[in-house]
Amino acid sequence: MERIVKEIPLDCEIALISDTHIGSFKCHDSGIDEAIDFVASKKNRYWTHLGDWIEAITTDDKRYDVETNEQPIPLLQADEVVKKFKRIAKKGLAGLLGNHERKQHRVGNFVRDKICKELSIPYGTYECRLILQPPKENPLRFFLTHGTKVFRSYAQTEFQIHANKQAALKRYLKNKMADCHLMATAHAHWLTVLAPDKTLYLTDGIKGVKQNRLSQQPEGKGYIHPDSRYYCCTGSFYKLYVDGISGYNEPYDPNDLGFLNVIIEGGKIVGVEEIIV
Repeated sequence: MERIVKEIPLDCEIALISDTHIGSFKCHDSGIDEAIDFVASKKNRYWTHLGDWIEAITTDDKRYDVETNEQPIPLLQADEVVKKFKRIAKKGLAGLLGNHERKQHRVGNFVRDKICKELSIPYGTYECRLILQPPKENPLRFFLTHGTKVFRSYAQTEFQIHANKQAALKRYLKNKMADCHLMATAHAHWLTVLAPDKTLYLTDGIKGVKQNRLSQQPEGKGYIHPDSRYYCCTGSFYKLYVDGISGYNEPYDPNDLGFLNVIIEGGKIVGVEEIIV
């Protein structure tokens, strides 16, 4: 866990990117370029990466497949990451370690000592608190983790499957940190956003009953009600199918490839959009 504090403008956007898997033939290389172009195309648009920057699967790993490893050397994969993201390095807020890079801990930390160091962006370990301080406003607080979960549902309808998976996402994240406006995980290769609940509730007072709605306004000791937070799964750039080769993700259902974009106005989160590439 790391605590990263950054100052941002009152009005800005933050792209939540993850699971680029550079080094694999299944990497959506042009999609990564689209994400980088997206960040670069607007002045007050920033980015984070939630891990699995590189494929980092070597010959001693049971997942290794000579057919799917375009570049089998993790250090050279990390070089490619630095080359690609250098154009937007000054806009980087945090870089996390993923489980793919973590598998290489015996030979070094490619995210901390190579990618983040050469891009000059803060290293967030496997999960971090990102404290964003707009001028003269209360800070926005993000909880970011690469995560360990793949969300599934065995319901019969697509509507119920989606609802069950989003409920599982919220359950997985909500107790990790209680004062965050937005909580996000990667790893699952699933692109989704669960927005805060706008539940109507009633309170009684001297002047009678008053109606209220849940908001992201912190309560005692900074606590933000779990129903008032954004919950995000940040997607991936790892293709399910590529003609002529197989891969370890093929037992899973297809997911949109892409990333999330957090929209901040007046120092408040007003929405999170899915960007499909």
